[in-house]
Amino acid sequence: TGMTERLPTGALLQDSDFICENPMLDSASAVKSTMSAQRAIQSVVPLTNGGDEFTRYTGAPGEIVAQSDGSVTVTDFGAWRRNNVTGSRIFRLFRGGGPLFISGGETPGGPVDWVSDSFPPSASPVLKGGVLVCMAMLVRNFYEEVKPNLGTTIASDGDEIQMVIATYGMMGDVNLKTDGMTLSGVISPAGYGEGYAASDRYRLAGRPMFKGTVRQVEDPSSVVLAVYPDGIR
Repeated sequence: TGMTERLPTGALLQDSDFICENPMLDSASAVKSTMSAQRAIQSVVPLTNGGDEFTRYTGAPGEIVAQSDGSVTVTDFGAWRRNNVTGSRIFRLFRGGGPLFISGGETPGGPVDWVSDSFPPSASPVLKGGVLVCMAMLVRNFYEEVKPNLGTTIASDGDEIQMVIATYGMMGDVNLKTDGMTLSGVISPAGYGEGYAASDRYRLAGRPMFKGTVRQVEDPSSVVLAVYPDGIR
């Protein structure tokens, strides 16, 4: 609350969605934030062409994720669909750096998902406006370069400790009190979380370094992404 303007958000979200009022009028029901261990949600991940499940994100040390570019726009949300084949295939953001996907493991290309907390129907949860489900990761980057018109520029030599923040917006409705609510998020450039999810990367003060034992990483552009199931879009 009061800090959403500093976080990445999807193209369907605005800061005004997160009003954090006192919905129960009891002076104590405003949203409270608590520390939560990162863990994957219980969701079905599509299989690869070989019949294997894509590698899941668990938040364990040594996992490799890749961040791709997104199109920052809130006016033209003409997404590609079967009935709109001329639509954009670019993951659209309101602000932020882009979407994430798994770039390591035996079967890279799966979405990054996480869960923070769960409110069962017995708790009669009430949500007025929206809630932003956030996940922060300390990461070590690899060698990076960009290729502008005038030639190649080194953006980072790697081994730098940075922070990646992913967010997913959830909106309240009249069924929450009877159905409960799970605060979870999912993001991937293949369409998972599009419109409600975003991520961004932040350099830390002092740019701390950590020399890793591995400096070679698979080319992210060669990773085949897990296809978003049409049945739950």
